Amino acid sequence: GDINDDEMLNVLDIVAMVNYILEGQEAANFNECQVVAADYNQDDEVNVLDIVGAVTSILNPRTIADDANSAKLIRNGDALNLKVDGFVSAVQMTLHHDADFSIELTKDAMVADYRTGSNETTLIIVVPESEELFTAIGDYEITEVLVANSEGEMDVAIAPAEFALGTAYPNPFNPTTQFKLDIAEDGYTTVNVYNL
Repeated sequence: GDINDDEMLNVLDIVAMVNYILEGQEAANFNECQVVAADYNQDDEVNVLDIVGAVTSILNPRTIADDANSAKLIRNGDALNLKVDGFVSAVQMTLHHDADFSIELTKDAMVADYRTGSNETTLIIVVPESEELFTAIGDYEITEVLVANSEGEMDVAIAPAEFALGTAYPNPFNPTTQFKLDIAEDGYTTVNVYNL
């Protein structure tokens, strides 16, 4: 994990790992020894799980009981929020979007950075300290997401981005009234009709 070879594992090494993941080996100017150091969990791939291992070492001692067990991404207007029930070490996400897309990452994190190439943005947020991960202008689709606690990758639920509530019929004052709820999720629309 000591990428800059200063005999300490600290946030400078985390920043170097983030740059490597976002930029690649050549753009980040990593030599082979630095690549080996960046692969903290030694799985032959440098990703946010390596950052998690390094962060856990830096923040130790911390009890595993503080770790989040569940995570849910929720769009709230222009913001994307992460609802968790405990500590999250890092988030890595890839977004697909149009050319007029812009993003501003949270400032409440150990490290938060992103790179955009054509219609795709990859972002990494290390130790987010607020629910809001970013605000964005323009439409986007989350194509990949990895959320990790100190133990590793967690399952993530993504709340539907769109929903619509139909009008009550025949009217809301009848003994039985129906309304329709449409929820768009994962490219499918679920239509539920409810009786009151």
